[in-house]
Amino acid sequence: MNVVFMVLYFLIIGLVIEISVTLLKLTGLKNTVARFQVISMLTGTGFTTDESKSIIDHPVRIKLSMFLILFGAFSLAVIISFHQ
Repeated sequence: MNVVFMVLYFLIIGLVIEISVTLLKLTGLKNTVARFQVISMLTGTGFTTDESKSIIDHPVRIKLSMFLILFGAFSLAVIISFHQ
């Protein structure tokens, strides 16, 4: 069961990353910047780069970033609570 859960979890995380990168690209960000920012927001690391200003100055990007930051925190809590 643990292996199935982990595989499913990583598939969901991968899907969230790809959808979020696509959405940020649609708002005008370059692919590399969008991917780095999405992973930064999900993991809570590296978000204080100069490029983060381009995220907080755009209404759609900031809503997406709030979702990703919360999703990252909640998904970490799920992983911790599942591993008993």
